[in-house]
Amino acid sequence: MIDTHGFDVVIQATPAVLRKALRAAWKSGSVPQYLAIGAGLDLGGHTTSGGQLEIPAHQLDAELVPTIDGCRLSFGLVVQVTLADPPVPSAQLLDLTATVRAQAPIGPLPDSRDVGVRFDGLPRGAVGVTVTGDPTIGKLDQILAEYVHLAYRNGGPGGPPHPGVPALPHERDDTGQRFSFGAGSYTLDTHLEIYDDQSQPAYRIEVTRPDSGTALISVPCYLRICHVDGIGPAPVLADPMAVEARLEILVRLETSPGAYTLRFDTAEVTVARLTAATGLEGTHYTLNNSGLFGLLEGGLRTWLAEQGTALVQGFGPCGVPVPTAGQIESMIGDLFHADLAGRGFLALWTPEAGGELFAARDVATRVGAQSLTIAVNAGPDADIAAIAHLVPYGREFALAVPGPVLRAGIDAARSHHGWADSDLPRRVEQDDTRADVRELDLILTDGAIRMTGTLTVVDAILGCVDVDAGFRSEVGLRWHPDGGADDDGVQTLECQVIGEPELDPERSAAFWLIATILAVVSWGAGSILIGILVVVVAALVAGIAANTGAAKLVDPTSGTIRGIAGWPAELARIGRVRAVFHNPVTIQPDGLVVAGDFEVESSYAETPVRAARGGGSYTGTTGSPLTLTAGQTDPVARYRWWPGDGSPAVNARDLSHTYAASGVYLAEHCLTVPGPGGATSHNYALVYVANVPPTVDAGPDLVVDQGELVTLVGRFSDLEWTGSHVTSWNFGDASSIEPGAVAETHTPPRAEGTSTARHAWCDDGVYEVTLRVRDHNGGMASDTRLVTVRNVSPTVDAGPDLFTYPGTVLTLTATFSDPGWCDTHTATWSFGDRTGAIPAVVTETHQAPASRGTAVAAHRYPDGGTFLARCTVVDDNGGTGSAEVVIRAIDVVNRHFEDGFAQRGTGAVALGWEPYPRSSPPGTNAAPRHTASTFVVHGGRRAQGLQVGARERVGVYQRIGANPDWSYQVTAWYDLDQARPGTARLGVDPAGGDDPGAATIVWSDGTASERWSPLTVRVVARAAAITVFLEAYRPEGRDPAAGAERVWFDDVELLAAQPYCPPAPPPPTEVELDFGARGRGTQFPPEWSDQGFFLRTPDGAGRAVVALEPPASGTALRLGLGLVLRPPRPAERIVVTLLHTGGRPLSLSAVDAAGNIRDRAQLPPASPALPAGAVLTGPGIVAVRIDGRGAEAFLIRCRAVLDTPVLPGPREPIHPVAAPPSPDTPGGYGRGWRG
Repeated sequence: MIDTHGFDVVIQATPAVLRKALRAAWKSGSVPQYLAIGAGLDLGGHTTSGGQLEIPAHQLDAELVPTIDGCRLSFGLVVQVTLADPPVPSAQLLDLTATVRAQAPIGPLPDSRDVGVRFDGLPRGAVGVTVTGDPTIGKLDQILAEYVHLAYRNGGPGGPPHPGVPALPHERDDTGQRFSFGAGSYTLDTHLEIYDDQSQPAYRIEVTRPDSGTALISVPCYLRICHVDGIGPAPVLADPMAVEARLEILVRLETSPGAYTLRFDTAEVTVARLTAATGLEGTHYTLNNSGLFGLLEGGLRTWLAEQGTALVQGFGPCGVPVPTAGQIESMIGDLFHADLAGRGFLALWTPEAGGELFAARDVATRVGAQSLTIAVNAGPDADIAAIAHLVPYGREFALAVPGPVLRAGIDAARSHHGWADSDLPRRVEQDDTRADVRELDLILTDGAIRMTGTLTVVDAILGCVDVDAGFRSEVGLRWHPDGGADDDGVQTLECQVIGEPELDPERSAAFWLIATILAVVSWGAGSILIGILVVVVAALVAGIAANTGAAKLVDPTSGTIRGIAGWPAELARIGRVRAVFHNPVTIQPDGLVVAGDFEVESSYAETPVRAARGGGSYTGTTGSPLTLTAGQTDPVARYRWWPGDGSPAVNARDLSHTYAASGVYLAEHCLTVPGPGGATSHNYALVYVANVPPTVDAGPDLVVDQGELVTLVGRFSDLEWTGSHVTSWNFGDASSIEPGAVAETHTPPRAEGTSTARHAWCDDGVYEVTLRVRDHNGGMASDTRLVTVRNVSPTVDAGPDLFTYPGTVLTLTATFSDPGWCDTHTATWSFGDRTGAIPAVVTETHQAPASRGTAVAAHRYPDGGTFLARCTVVDDNGGTGSAEVVIRAIDVVNRHFEDGFAQRGTGAVALGWEPYPRSSPPGTNAAPRHTASTFVVHGGRRAQGLQVGARERVGVYQRIGANPDWSYQVTAWYDLDQARPGTARLGVDPAGGDDPGAATIVWSDGTASERWSPLTVRVVARAAAITVFLEAYRPEGRDPAAGAERVWFDDVELLAAQPYCPPAPPPPTEVELDFGARGRGTQFPPEWSDQGFFLRTPDGAGRAVVALEPPASGTALRLGLGLVLRPPRPAERIVVTLLHTGGRPLSLSAVDAAGNIRDRAQLPPASPALPAGAVLTGPGIVAVRIDGRGAEAFLIRCRAVLDTPVLPGPREPIHPVAAPPSPDTPGGYGRGWRG
């Protein structure tokens, strides 16, 4: 049943028509082929930098949705989103697929009788997006690996470049640590390095996922142990030793929308693959571990695990934020909605677009489950909702014309062409036959148009008899060609007589007459059937065309309409429609249905569609050309590349480009198809440029002396000329690894630099010195040079010449020094008196820059004389040094006065002595003042007599060689004349002068006159001689007329005492200032002294002790803007332990007395907030400046290793040390956990 329910014409289209229109619109640009994602869009806390939505043609689909009287359009998307602030480099490009489903009504377009999908006023909720899967889960392993690598880079020099990512430090130095391996305990220094060299698998951090809920981070490390000192009975260990291992960090991984969280706070750390390091250090470890029965390995595993656990658990939970599928869906939905709303409509049926006559009054639409109904010209009782589905199975569209409309059209055509009832009878002629049609009727029947009527054949019999006849004929309609168009692009609707026409002639009609009547009715060009049906078909076609806007074909000769196209020829903003009808034509009493299939040819059908393809991801190396290749090409296409490293765009299909720095770059490829209908598309590719480690030359082999301070200069270069580098020197001995001072340039084509260090070796031998260079990406390179250290013999100083005396035990002390401060020494003394050499007692110290010691032996010289004593010192390598000292064994000359007298101007004076006064006053004839007594003696046969008058001093003196600082005791016996007793005096001048009136003389007076009595004086020599004075003295007040007084001296005895100077306690070699246990709230002024240190604040403000927050503990001094610390005396090394919780890196600098910068260090903020140490090396550090501006930091302790004081030797003037200038210059890196 064909029922259009009150409409003149009904057009129905299946979803296939909608799909074809959609795809043609895509080709013509009426729906997007590509949508650009703009920069600056919010994506769940991230910001887009660009991207593209690509809509492939084969992923377009459409379906009818009766509930909204519209349709659902589906757009499959290939999506690339680029992020301006990715959490990790590879996340700057998100590759995914998605489906957009937009529901929109179908109806007449505004101010038009055209029909389309209407996007105007489309609500945002009508556009939905579904992303395929999780957009980041596919690259989770890569995201985690890059996150850990960023943490490693954060721990390098310069501070954290990636906010929100913890810092994994590269190195840590600890001194004075205590280890126990079984029964043995040791103090030692450790140097721990963490590696992440992406070019070397053995030194690369690996991240794997044992299961979906955990991540395993395997961190390569190197542990070097030196300065190993056993405590008590601990076995001696070879020093230094080193191992390599991996810290296996098992971290719980939590996955939630928008973040992957690494739960470092509960991480478990174990140690795997612990092996001996290469070289001598590894050999030492193997020997030590064997000697300790494997306990060393166990202890180091435990220590490494503890260090790793403390480090990573301090990071706390670390989240890696990523966009969620919902956030991406929302962004795509917003873009797509805005684009569709801006396009307005998608044309489906646009009769007004092609310029054909379109006489319809009105158009209505309704969407059903199977088809879209377009109803034209509504009658009074029209009901589009009642129209049934009319499209035959297998066809895509149908046109239905109701019976009344057809009959009205037939009647109008009959009337127009003179076949109306009022025009009958009408004569027709066929060949020589003439007939008058008296009645004619056309009705619709099932499957045909039935024509009935009556006619009279004129002069049918014998040329004079008319014959009447009735006729009936059923005619079907068919399309030619069937299912296709002719060369003019249309189809012809042809008549097809069904069976033979039925005649009802008079019974008397002969057979030949019947044939004649048939010819008149249905055969020949002039037959009634042909004439009428041509009119009917023309009317039918014209009616359809007028009411649908379809193109029609007019016969140029007759002017009749021969056929039509099945759809309006133009589809607005899309192209041309090619709709063809298929047979059969359905005719029923209530109407007619024609059906066909639908094709749309885009206006730009000849323009190719080529989407840009960047060729996927690329992998290359720094400094090497890499070819970026267009993945899709076309002869007419134009291409462009942006390499992604800031280089300008290049117009090229394929681009050979060299990246100057390692990293992950986002290359952008653009393909443009020129001309009408062409489009520009973009595609992005990640370019992974691997770091190329630097090359390094440690320098030529050297031959140096023990203790010689050598400046080592190594060179390095790096193709990544923008990068920075840190260096370290392993000197091949038991000393600590030291950072090198780096000077480098950053100009293409490569970075060039030098690393400088100064070192002295304490023992002879051949050392393999290693220079290691690490770039800011973790790439490492090392080179070695051999340093041959020659033994240097010790230098000996036997001291100044000495005097010795009868009975005196002389202690000979030689000092020696040896630039090989690791050498041990033996020594001998030979005394020059043929008694033979004896071993000396050696006491020595072994501290840089030289070992120093003394060689001591005692000897008694029984006889006087001059002797040459020699001290010989031999080091443990056979190097020999010696020195000599002159020993003069002497006594008081003629001390018993038995060795004769000489007559002098004042009388008889004992040989060896000098008189005073030296002569009698002129013109006097007084008795001699000096006499040789033979009767008044103490012992022996002679004594020195002295006779003194009024106000006189008469005496003798003798200068005796002495050793400064020795103690000398002189005893002399005297006797007085009882008749005229005077005063006897014994004086000793420690300065060795000959003036009896000198103030330096120490006197002892004697007045006993009844017996021989002793006088004793004790002095400490102040010069190379002392002078003994024997004097007679008349005190003032005596009667001058009483006569001369006499005094006798005999038996002068000298005793010498060599001073015993026990070594003074050595000055401290280390001092420490510790704020870790101070009371919270303790206040300090701007300047103060503490534990031997002098501290000053640069801003003139005081400082306070505060409590540290977890994970740190204890107390510390808040640094504020900084601090200047001065140790008690110049220091070789200063270790500063700080807690740096945020802000810019701390700068530390050490200066010497001349104001020269001796060392620099930088300490980045620690994550977690745990104490870290910076080591500044001298020698000669007199001040350390800590610049705290812009940082939140605390001083926990400061330990200074002081310069070794100079042992006694040749005396030199002591110069005051000037205060150093403020060291403001920032610089390199100290030690502790550091980059």
